Amino acid sequence: MSLHTMQDLLVTQLRELHASERRSDEVLPRLADGAADRELARFFQRHAEDARERARRLERVLDRIGAPAADGTVSGSTGVNRLTGAVGAVGLGSETLGFTRLGTTRRAGPPRAMELERRFLQALEMTDRMWREGATLVLARGDRELARLIPEG
Repeated sequence: MSLHTMQDLLVTQLRELHASERRSDEVLPRLADGAADRELARFFQRHAEDARERARRLERVLDRIGAPAADGTVSGSTGVNRLTGAVGAVGLGSETLGFTRLGTTRRAGPPRAMELERRFLQALEMTDRMWREGATLVLARGDRELARLIPEG
């Protein structure tokens, strides 16, 4: 992004802060999992939760000023596990959008939750089109709707 105005500078700085908080949210849980001391693990978990909340706040600010936080990356929860990856054009010169480089943590959960998670990840991998209907994100492959993602709250 070229910096021509103070608004450009503000958006750039907010997006950098957002990316930093998302990276913290991805790294800190892994540090917590590897910590030998329970207190240290709780410390990392609390800070990951704080980073996640700060990222959400920054997303709301960026949305309100008309500059979504979208930076080509995706992260979130699959229900049981954490998800990271990228979203963008699929193939050179392609007009279709999809998710790539998807990765998740490997925690186990109740069988029903794991089945829902498996189906959700399958829908993400099959997606080649997406659009918004209000706050809902619709995922599709061709003309077939795969999933509707509705924000919490």
